[in-house]
Amino acid sequence: MGICTEFAPRSASWFKAAVLGLACLAAAAGQSVTVDSGPVLTESVANPTHSANCPVTAPPTVSAFHAGDPVMTIWLGLLGLTPQDSVQFDFSYNGAPEPTLGWNWAAGSFQSGYNYLLCPSLGSSSVLQGWGQAFTSLFPNGGGAGSWTLGVYIDGSSSPIDTIPFTILSGSGNANPVIASVTTAYAGPVIAQNTFIVIKGANLVPASTPASGAIWSTASSFAIGLLPTLLGGVSVTVDNQPAFVYFYCSAATDPACPQDQLNILTPLDTTVGQVPVVVASGAVSSPPFAANIQPFAPSFLLFSTAGDIAATHADYSLVGPTTLYPGLSTPAAPGEEIALYAVGFGLPATPLINGSSTQSGSLPVLPVCQVGGLPSTVAFAGLVGPGLYQLNLTIPLTAANGDNLVSCTYNGSTTPAGDQIAVQSSAPVPTLTITTSGTGNGTIGSFPAGTSCGLGCLSFPAGTVITLTATPNAGSTFAGWSGACSGTGSCTLTVTANSSSNTAVTATFNLAAPGGPSTLAVLPGQVIYGVIDQNGGAYSNLTPYLLVATGGNVLSGYTWSVPSGSPRNYPPAIAIQPFGVVDDASPASLTPGVFTMPVEVSEGTTAVTSQVTIDLSSVCNSSNGPSNNPCYSAGLTNQHIQYLPSGTVGKTYAATIVTSGGTPPYSWFLGAGSLPPGIVIDQARGILRGTPAIANTYHFYVLTTDAAGSNTWPEINDTVLAAQFTIVVH
Repeated sequence: MGICTEFAPRSASWFKAAVLGLACLAAAAGQSVTVDSGPVLTESVANPTHSANCPVTAPPTVSAFHAGDPVMTIWLGLLGLTPQDSVQFDFSYNGAPEPTLGWNWAAGSFQSGYNYLLCPSLGSSSVLQGWGQAFTSLFPNGGGAGSWTLGVYIDGSSSPIDTIPFTILSGSGNANPVIASVTTAYAGPVIAQNTFIVIKGANLVPASTPASGAIWSTASSFAIGLLPTLLGGVSVTVDNQPAFVYFYCSAATDPACPQDQLNILTPLDTTVGQVPVVVASGAVSSPPFAANIQPFAPSFLLFSTAGDIAATHADYSLVGPTTLYPGLSTPAAPGEEIALYAVGFGLPATPLINGSSTQSGSLPVLPVCQVGGLPSTVAFAGLVGPGLYQLNLTIPLTAANGDNLVSCTYNGSTTPAGDQIAVQSSAPVPTLTITTSGTGNGTIGSFPAGTSCGLGCLSFPAGTVITLTATPNAGSTFAGWSGACSGTGSCTLTVTANSSSNTAVTATFNLAAPGGPSTLAVLPGQVIYGVIDQNGGAYSNLTPYLLVATGGNVLSGYTWSVPSGSPRNYPPAIAIQPFGVVDDASPASLTPGVFTMPVEVSEGTTAVTSQVTIDLSSVCNSSNGPSNNPCYSAGLTNQHIQYLPSGTVGKTYAATIVTSGGTPPYSWFLGAGSLPPGIVIDQARGILRGTPAIANTYHFYVLTTDAAGSNTWPEINDTVLAAQFTIVVH
């Protein structure tokens, strides 16, 4: 069932109400809900006069009541009455008059020119729904089962103008309600507190329910700020607590309801495990149905059976394929933040009042979401109405055009598979293609890292300023850039969205001249960036940086330090680790400015000195909060250089994994993928070393743990492409 049948009402216009916090109400607002109270007989008596020849315009429609029916209604259409007329009614039972039943309408009860529809409802202590008086009993003689006749008389005539025969059968005409299934809306049998669930079965609601169903927008309890626990005589309990009846439809009157169905909001309840669900229709209740209630049962509301998620753009127009609601729905765009609507995410951080018609509050933590297999930023997740969650989610820049599968995980529970969002790019996504050429080989580092869009391809938001650094492998030299870059130093460029959207850069590496190892040197132009917290400096930070050297005896590895006796014209908190990582030991003592830092590298036999730049000209302010604030450094993570130095079959290989954040010391392990045969990870130092045996391209993730028990498993578990390392073995 789509949202228009499972989570009524039946048009796209309902959705703006969801934004206001009452999902799926707007299209049904103002509709009257008429509930028939039992079987109906139809009779038409025309032109009542003193003439015995007055015809009956339609033959009586004879039906059978049941003695167990709580109310029975007979509809009478009387035409042409005048103020001088009087009408009398009496009953006979199995051919004998019933003097205790019947009623009169005296002269003066009617007006000329009006047609009267009279609706006497017959039942214990029931009241006439048209003109007339109350009945106190209808079931003499052992319950009233048998043959009955209603006689209609005009102006005291001894002969009826018409008689209406009907039958009352013994027993009840209504079977007991039975629940067949209980599920979270658009999900499976696991339910949660404060969650919209769907109950299906037989005889759950009155068979006379209108084809449009009954919805809680008609409930009077909203006037006092409460959700209804009783709607049209139907109520539900979950774990013996009253639930809130949102909508129901009957299989007898609605072709879209193959079974009787109720959509309800579960009460606040911390119980976990099997709980009874009971539906009461009138005075009859269903047997308890065992449902599995858990803290969370996340599920997106859907527009269609194809799995299109109920979502809106920033202007509240609908997100979806243009064919979903022609003229109303449009796809999302890469980089756009949209609002998705869901249920089953549990409780917000702020307390709720059970049964209140107003609910709001943010989740304690944000869900982790993917769109089209790519990580997606969630800026907000919280209640915007009773049981209705809104998730503000950004479509990844590289999301493919067409339907993209969406999943969100919250506290270990994930939304159902197959839900999707339509995406259509309205402008090219800026990308940077990086290639290498020449007789040698090397690697290219990018700052910022960008998002992988394939082999040698990175994507960035339009206007991003990128710095590229080329590092030759052992035995190779960097000859220079071509394409969008030039020269032999670091390259800085800005990507823009244009007709092709792609910027291409080529780095040329050539083999070093024969005759022994190349001269040991520190790669020139290296810059280490950081930010200064203007709010007292507590959140100042330096981005950890791996220094790069070339040449020398690389098989023994490089050792780095600050040259002895050199001036320290840079913040003293900045230090060099022996394996070449520059970081800050005391972030709060960092001072703003651009500094020159002397460095020394040795490979065991030779040592050379050089200098690198420390750029602390960027500022931030921690008082603005953590959202997108550079003051707040990330947690434990590996510094991701997609392409590590290339290797050669039969030649010794070494490369370092740089880790930042968390609590040192760290340990490094292979988390996923494959290392080149012959290469292992030094778990204590984070060094990849060995002699590769087979030429190929190898992709893998590194699992890093720290002294506090944190690890980088989330980026591996979510297959974050930007966290993947690659080694090419020639």
